[in-house]
Amino acid sequence: MMKLQTPSTKEGPSPVTTRVDDKGLIEALRAGRNIAVTSHHNADGDALGSMLACAGLLRAMGIESVTPVHTDPVPARYEWLPGSETIVGPDDGAMDRADTLVVVDVAQAERIGAVAERLGKGTRIIVIDHHLENNPWGDVQLIDSTAAATGEIMLRLFDAAGCTPTEADALNLYVAIATDTGGFRFSNTTPATHAAAARLLEYGIDVGAITARVFDHMPMPKYRLMVQLLDNTRFEADGRLAITEVTQQQLEELGATPEDLEGLINFPRNVEGVEVAVVLRGSKNGTTKMSVRSTLEFNAAEFCATFGGGGHAAAAGATLEASVAQARSIVAERARVRLGVPS
Repeated sequence: MMKLQTPSTKEGPSPVTTRVDDKGLIEALRAGRNIAVTSHHNADGDALGSMLACAGLLRAMGIESVTPVHTDPVPARYEWLPGSETIVGPDDGAMDRADTLVVVDVAQAERIGAVAERLGKGTRIIVIDHHLENNPWGDVQLIDSTAAATGEIMLRLFDAAGCTPTEADALNLYVAIATDTGGFRFSNTTPATHAAAARLLEYGIDVGAITARVFDHMPMPKYRLMVQLLDNTRFEADGRLAITEVTQQQLEELGATPEDLEGLINFPRNVEGVEVAVVLRGSKNGTTKMSVRSTLEFNAAEFCATFGGGGHAAAAGATLEASVAQARSIVAERARVRLGVPS
C-alpha cells in the first residue's frame, strides 16, 4: 500500500478554505501579528528563496514578529542566501507564539514535517504555492499553477502590498525562480518568468556567482552519488523510461545527503529517447521517495498522483510505503503501462 504519511494535527484541507487572489492574500497576511513562515522538507532553491523573501515582505508590510521556521537545517548549497541564518528549527519556540503560519511552495501538511506537529489548534494556515495538488491544505490559499516558481508569485505579492523588495529579497527571489526553471531551461519558463527575472537583475545581483554556487559547484559526495545513480540506471519501455535508485545505506556510505540528489535526475532524463526519468531514494523509516521528470507527452503530476503525490506536469514526486526494490518494480510497471509498453 502506497500513501503519504500525515501528521496528527491540521490534516487535510480546511473545511473553511478560502481561495484568494494576490490582493486577497495580502489582506490575509495583514491580519497576522505573530507570523511563522515555512516550506517543505528537503528544501530546494524555490522553497528557501521564497520563504526568506516572504519573511522580507512581511517585515516590509510592518509586521514585526516574523520568523522563518524549517524542519531541516539549511542545505549547504544555500547557506549563503541572505537571511538563511535567521531560520530556526520547529522546537525553537516560534511555533508556540505564532497565530499565523505561512506555507510556501507546498500545499500539503505532511510535507512540512515537524513544523506541522508544532501547530497550535488556532493557528491560521496561509498557503502560497504553484503546484497542482489534490485537496490542497490551508485556511487561505493562493495557488497559481501558471507560475514557474513560487518566487514568481512572491514578487507579485510585493507589488500587491505596495512594497519594494530589498536587494536581499531580490537575490532570494532570483534564486527561487532560476532553480525551479533549471536556469530558465525547463518548459515551465514563460514570458512572465523572464520579465520577473529581468526586474530582479535591476538590483545588480551577481548572476555569475549565483550560477556557480547553485548549478556548477559539485561537492565530492555529490559526484560519487552521481556516479552511483548513473551506474544503477536502467532503461526500459524501449528506452522511453529511465529509472534509478539509491538506498539510505548507500547515501551514508558515499557521505552524501538527500540535498545532493538535486539536479541529478536530469542526467537520465536528458538521454535521447527518454520520456520519463525516475529517481528513487530510500529513507530511514523504510519508505521510498520518488522524483519524476518527464516530457510533455508524459504527465509527471498525474503519474505521481496515483501514488498520492503531485507536482507539475514535467516534474513531480511522491512517497511510497515500500522498500526501494519494491518501489522500483511497482513504479516501473505503472510507468510502462502509462507509456503503452506493458511488460
